[in-house]
Amino acid sequence: MERTANGRNFSKYLALMGIGFLFSMGVLISINVMVDPAHILADQSLEQRMAEAVTRGQNLRGASNFNERLFQLFRIQLVKKSPDRIVLGSSRALQIRDGMLPGRTFNNAVNGAVIEDYYAIIQLYRHRNILPKKVVLVADGWIFNASHRQSRWIVLRAQCHALAQSLSVPGLCPPGSGGLSKPWKAMVSLGYLSESIKRLWRDGTKAIGQSSISIAAVSSLPSNAGGFLADGSILYPKKFRDESLGEVKLAAVQYAKSTPVYSLGNYSRLEPIYKRSFDALLSFLAAQGVTVSIILPPYQPTAARLLQKDPKYAPRLHEAEAFIRTVAKKYGISVRGGYFSNICGPGEFFDGMHARSSCMAKLLNGRVPEIYIFDGNVTTGQRSSQSK
Repeated sequence: MERTANGRNFSKYLALMGIGFLFSMGVLISINVMVDPAHILADQSLEQRMAEAVTRGQNLRGASNFNERLFQLFRIQLVKKSPDRIVLGSSRALQIRDGMLPGRTFNNAVNGAVIEDYYAIIQLYRHRNILPKKVVLVADGWIFNASHRQSRWIVLRAQCHALAQSLSVPGLCPPGSGGLSKPWKAMVSLGYLSESIKRLWRDGTKAIGQSSISIAAVSSLPSNAGGFLADGSILYPKKFRDESLGEVKLAAVQYAKSTPVYSLGNYSRLEPIYKRSFDALLSFLAAQGVTVSIILPPYQPTAARLLQKDPKYAPRLHEAEAFIRTVAKKYGISVRGGYFSNICGPGEFFDGMHARSSCMAKLLNGRVPEIYIFDGNVTTGQRSSQSK
């Protein structure tokens, strides 16, 4: 009788364990599918259509909340020949437009870019044997922060890993569940769950279902609209473009006083693996005959003054800038700008960290390709007889 009772209890225990396991797996899968921070599990046809549209020279109206890394992958797959110049960087680089400098410029910048993104995008070009002749690298101060909280790069983990292995920096983007080759692994991955929870913590319910969007490919954009231009740069909506200097300064103060400041939280040191990776990437590009120029994007002057007084951020930003300049000098690479540079006026920003095209043109020593409005539509290029 005692053995029978013990057997029943053990069976109940196993049943409860099984139910608990299934429940836990259900929660894990549900969160990963709903949030899908790297857009691994969602339909990828949207980004494919977007890439096809810009390859045809069309602009993308309403382009937001799509997977930029996936878009870059498809876009680079459609490139016919090596571009004259590409732009790497975060959203702070997205005001660099084709026409600012001689030759054709492709802007491959993505929101929240980190060193893993640089590696992945360069590898996409390298894999097709169409490395660009020139690279404009807009290097943010957070790229050496181990706590930058950026995880969107993992959709291109395989590409990043391939170049990192080739350049003998195996500690960067090690193989894992993120990536496009086996998306089902992300569904049951604890690591992907961690990234999903981080996204939920940062964005709240906005993180759920972000990919349910509609984008129109058009030859021109309505003047009040925003979107991506065919060169990969971004045009903000008119309301954002027309903000007053007072509104910009207010946004700059809010940015500098946010807790933590974007991607600068817990920035205790320049992470060694990121320092080695940055050096190795510049060495590789130099060896391939690629001309690199580095831009250190400045903060809006009001935000810069506040950040310079903050001991949580200023020391690391100064250290990051000094390190970038030192490595660049080793390879004969020009560096322009500076995180606390006053080269751009307070009105040449949208907020605390995003500079306008006029500022980026100064940093590049180039020109601003004007955006003309014809009958309510926006286009770029030379002024025609229809211009007002």
